[in-house]
Amino acid sequence: MKQGRQYLKAIMLILALMIASYLLYNVISSASTGVVTIQAALFSTAEEASVSGFIVRQEQPITAAFHTVSPTRTEGEKVAKGADIAISLQNDAAKNRLLEISQLEEQLSQLRLALTYQSQLTDTNALSQRISQNIAAFSRGIAEKNFSRADTEGETLKSLVLRQTIGSQDARTLNQQLSDTEAKLEALREQARSDTAVITAEASGYYSTVVDGYETILTPTLLETITLENFRNLWKQEVAAPANGIGRLITSDYWYFVTEVESALLKDLATGDTLTVCLASDSRKEISMKIVSTQSGEDGKALLVLQCSNYISNISALRKQNARVIFHAYSGLRIPKEAIGYSEEEGSAGVYILEGAKARWKNVTLLYDGGDYYIAELDKSSTKNLWPEDEIILDARGITDGELVN
Repeated sequence: MKQGRQYLKAIMLILALMIASYLLYNVISSASTGVVTIQAALFSTAEEASVSGFIVRQEQPITAAFHTVSPTRTEGEKVAKGADIAISLQNDAAKNRLLEISQLEEQLSQLRLALTYQSQLTDTNALSQRISQNIAAFSRGIAEKNFSRADTEGETLKSLVLRQTIGSQDARTLNQQLSDTEAKLEALREQARSDTAVITAEASGYYSTVVDGYETILTPTLLETITLENFRNLWKQEVAAPANGIGRLITSDYWYFVTEVESALLKDLATGDTLTVCLASDSRKEISMKIVSTQSGEDGKALLVLQCSNYISNISALRKQNARVIFHAYSGLRIPKEAIGYSEEEGSAGVYILEGAKARWKNVTLLYDGGDYYIAELDKSSTKNLWPEDEIILDARGITDGELVN
């Protein structure tokens, strides 16, 4: 019996020690944990919307006498008044003749250059050395993706090889080939006058191979009086390109984007303010556009007209476009809402931060309400303001400035 009592006492002692250890652990743990904090972190966000709209410019449709057209300019290229922009062809025969004329013009250029080298490069070794240099220059142009340089070096190389092929003969051979080529070229050009027409620019501007019928409908003048209802009707309107239209000439220095947005997104915005637009055709390019006008409707919607003077060449082929418009952008310090308090004494919103073992109050200016967080201004004018990596106390109820909390 005596041994049983001793055994029971040992068990009770062990249990008592375990309970005491548990209580001691909780006390120590509670004392060491202190308050829950989170670091102030730099954060950016924006109010934006996905929209659909029309691109508007001052434009002239370009027409052609014949159906087949061969452009002589690239999309979005700037051209001067009177400059050729395309060639109109009546049939396949005219098209084939145009190709032959182009080839003969190239041959003629090479023959003239070869004739120049005939008098300059009489030494065979000098000619071979010049050819080697041009091969190296042509190769460098290709390797560096400098195709303009490669084209120039390639033309020179053809003329040098032609000169080498002729050898040391006198200039009569080259002159005869030159005369024959010029005569053939002139005959082909004479034939082309009946079924080939060169189209020139009636004004200076940007050339586009696209024509859609909106050129005479969507004009900058229309935007001066357009209403939200007019804009919505544009989507229902059936528009066809002219039957003989082969492109358009953009003659304005500005282009516009007109779209419909939520009226609430235009708060604190006015004419002349700048917004950022990302067109669906190149969603990575951020375009700064100026607000020209806004017009609110009765259904919480508004008409927005934006203007830009850049990237005309890039958007020359575009008309109907989806886009992402950034209305307000915010950058600062991200603060959880539960950490924000208000000081009657300071007359300001603010937070308590953990500074050593004490709580310190810091005023903040709130810029944006993100639902469960705020973005506060990062004011670097004083170290007394809230800074990145400051330890913000999440639950500051009952805490006072300077109080020992840890």
